[in-house]
Amino acid sequence: QILVCDDFNYVDGLDFLENTNMIEKLIIIGNECTAQDKVILMTDLLNDDGKKVPQKVIFDWAKDVIYMPFTSTSSGAKGILHTNKSLMSQFYSPDGAANHW
Repeated sequence: QILVCDDFNYVDGLDFLENTNMIEKLIIIGNECTAQDKVILMTDLLNDDGKKVPQKVIFDWAKDVIYMPFTSTSSGAKGILHTNKSLMSQFYSPDGAANHW
């Protein structure tokens, strides 16, 4: 099992990693941290080591879904169900462009 967190939650994630056996690795999104024995930087995962071609993943961007859990200070835990297509369009749409996905 892994726990993914960002620079803001890094200290809490590291504390959880060191004090429980529920997770084996901590993946950090951001650049304020350094890799350690059980800590992996997202940038390291995204770098191409040139060793092999990634496996082709076949799925339907418009139908396959992702779940995004989050918490709200006013009403507790929530979750959002998105398609992969809608989430990726949020990241890769140019500023001011209409989202046609």
